[in-house]
Amino acid sequence: MKKVLILTSRPLHNGPRMIREIDALKDEFEIITLGRTASPFKFVEFEYYNLPTIYERGLHRIYRTFNKGKEWAGSFYSIDKKLHQLFEKHKPGIVITHEPEFFPYIFRYKNKYNFKVVFNAHEYCPLQFDTRENWINTGGKFYYNLYKKYVTKLDLFINVCDGIDVKCREEFDTGSIVIPNVSTFYEISPVLHDEKEKIIKLIHHGGAIRERKIEYMIEAVKKLGGAFHLDLMLVPGDTEYIAELKLMSDKIDNVNIIPAVQFYDIVPFLNKYDIGLYNMPANGFNQLNSLPNKFFEFIQARLCIVISNSPEMKKIVDQYQLGLVSTGFTAEELFDRLKDINMQQINNFKMNASASAEILSTEKYYQYYLDAIKLL
Repeated sequence: MKKVLILTSRPLHNGPRMIREIDALKDEFEIITLGRTASPFKFVEFEYYNLPTIYERGLHRIYRTFNKGKEWAGSFYSIDKKLHQLFEKHKPGIVITHEPEFFPYIFRYKNKYNFKVVFNAHEYCPLQFDTRENWINTGGKFYYNLYKKYVTKLDLFINVCDGIDVKCREEFDTGSIVIPNVSTFYEISPVLHDEKEKIIKLIHHGGAIRERKIEYMIEAVKKLGGAFHLDLMLVPGDTEYIAELKLMSDKIDNVNIIPAVQFYDIVPFLNKYDIGLYNMPANGFNQLNSLPNKFFEFIQARLCIVISNSPEMKKIVDQYQLGLVSTGFTAEELFDRLKDINMQQINNFKMNASASAEILSTEKYYQYYLDAIKLL
């Protein structure tokens, strides 16, 4: 079997895009991974990533301090050494990276080891934190230059949505295939209620990232009153932000923060709720073009979906009649969209989610992705 080396600086045990990638390729390729944690697949070889070294990180901090926050465009010896060792040891036929930071190291050895290079992007990196002051002129330029130098040299470029694909064609004159963060198909039924059900149960899950303004969802549900209840299942991340959200929700009777469940338990757990809620303020390019894992997990859980006016999600919600779309991105606009919803509407949207769940699942995209990789 041809070897595939998957590179990421992220955890693999709960990384949906990496887990689904491995699942799609596992029957046709021998897979080796580099990441911060091992994947859930015991047959997949794992190499631990804990780079750059403390010494190199210190040098980087000094560089950024004296260069007004500018990202260092050089290479780290420890990363170069680690990847060189992996290429020499495994001699992969295909190298898949989930971060553009690996480009300089990968292309340094591409011809020597004669492997194909795939970039499976999670977002549009040059505008990843475009809402943060001065980031565009530091990290943004760093990523833009990486894209400009390397994406045209890729053997396969993968993006998560049409909006990002269009952006890359405009900026770098290079196309990609689009593989959204679809979820595995689950053979479960929607939980339907009659009009006598007094409380509409909403769920939001995912990372507690300050730019997402999760407090907007809390404010909207607070205003809706006791007929609605929101559970927030937040992945540990920004501890200070989570503490702020907990302090806020503790003062509200119909909002609660609950513990996160394991990756493969997410969809069955969501199934008991009525509405999957996601309001993403469009403060930056990636926020506007958001099409997250949770959106597709809501569909597999057979929930009614209520979202902000995000074009990539809206397109699917409208096409399959999956729920309601706010007129904007504020707490007030979200409240206005939710205030008149009733259980009959929710049941209808749940049934539509059930009818479209197989179409909007990994099963369709697994084959698409596998075929693209096998052509390399």
